[in-house]
Amino acid sequence: MTLVLDIHRRGPVCVVQFENADELHCTRSFAQRIRIGRGQQIEPALLERLRETAGIELGLDLARRRLAHGLHSRSELNQRLLAAGVPRAAAAAALDQLEELHELDDATSALALARLNLRERDADWPAYRTRCGRRLQRRGFAAPEIAKALSAAWSEANQPPTD
Repeated sequence: MTLVLDIHRRGPVCVVQFENADELHCTRSFAQRIRIGRGQQIEPALLERLRETAGIELGLDLARRRLAHGLHSRSELNQRLLAAGVPRAAAAAALDQLEELHELDDATSALALARLNLRERDADWPAYRTRCGRRLQRRGFAAPEIAKALSAAWSEANQPPTD
């Protein structure tokens, strides 16, 4: 049995500290639903199940919060989730769920960001491709997605107007 020493709330995240210096990162709602409190004893098997469930829920919550503030790549979100204490497997599972729900799509996000960069576009294709391509690469988009997004955005912007 593992003893719960303390629960700290840091924004949308709760950090449950155990006597063995272990921690469980979860959402506030998760901590409330499982009714975890100081002094509570938790069996190791239950703790592992809680870790899996809490990690995925926390990953979904943090990723959705981030997506609400703008466009992001899967890689970018993954780095942020790991930095927030979400276990690697839980972060991957949460991002997979977001992709299945069509809430996360690197190709669509890359295209939207490439279109935004056209507002300040250079006069020629090579300059735009280099400048915008580097921005997308820094944001974690893959090379094939970047190439497709850049050429699609450039083509859209440079088509003659239709009557």
